[in-house]
Amino acid sequence: MKTKTPGSFHFDNVFRFPPTYNQIVLYQVGDLACMPGNVVLPHTQFCYEISYIVSGKGVYIVDGKSYELKAGDTFVNLPGQVHEIRADSEDPFRYFYIGFGFSDPDDTFREIRSFFDRLTNPVMPDISELEQSFLGLCAEFVNNSPLSEVIIRAYMEQIIAYTWRAYSKLKTAKYNPTGTTRDCSHLVYDVISYIDANILTIRELGDIAAHFGYSYSYLSHIFSRIVGVSIKEYYTSRRFEKASLMLLKNHCTITETAEALGYQSVHSFSKAFKNYYGVSPSEHTAK
Repeated sequence: MKTKTPGSFHFDNVFRFPPTYNQIVLYQVGDLACMPGNVVLPHTQFCYEISYIVSGKGVYIVDGKSYELKAGDTFVNLPGQVHEIRADSEDPFRYFYIGFGFSDPDDTFREIRSFFDRLTNPVMPDISELEQSFLGLCAEFVNNSPLSEVIIRAYMEQIIAYTWRAYSKLKTAKYNPTGTTRDCSHLVYDVISYIDANILTIRELGDIAAHFGYSYSYLSHIFSRIVGVSIKEYYTSRRFEKASLMLLKNHCTITETAEALGYQSVHSFSKAFKNYYGVSPSEHTAK
């Protein structure tokens, strides 16, 4: 990994003689905190690589195409691709990464390898399980304790499996320790907390239900019965409250606010804002 501006490395391990764990060949693993404006110069990928952005933002450039990444995003690189990384000059990112290959994969890993080879969109937001798996993986290399090899293999397989499952959009149910009779008020509280915490990244209401392992119709019914408004109404109100806060308190421009909320244009944002508040964003900030 060649850098133009030195990065601030927390943990960076490139193996001269790559070890093999079961059917996974590990070439490199690291936890890298970049300096502002840090650049990883263009290089050709010789292995698969999964990166998880812990904080900050920056740009990955693959075969000439740029991808803007932020905290919570995951990126998959494939062998043979020309790869370049540019950290933001003001909010540089920290990211985990693992470079690996497959050694005579069985049916399970053969399917995953084939899926990665066909991947067209390398970016995936919010694979929340990855951060803990990466933390555990790096810790085992640092500690080198008894049975670390077993735990390292487990963490690597977790990272690859979690990534494959998220990119293939495989629906998974959340474990519910109280069974199917989970307290509805507790569930609704979790939904509200999730919406509040992810208001800038949620794009489809169905994603909320999928996160909790329920159908949208069921979750919406429970939510409306307890809260008195639908999930859509609550989500919409929180989005425009966030927009108002960004405009009035954070002094964001209308364009910055529209982009943060995922609108395709300032015009569409302004129209939606006026429909909700009865005044345009510029009139709102002039009050």
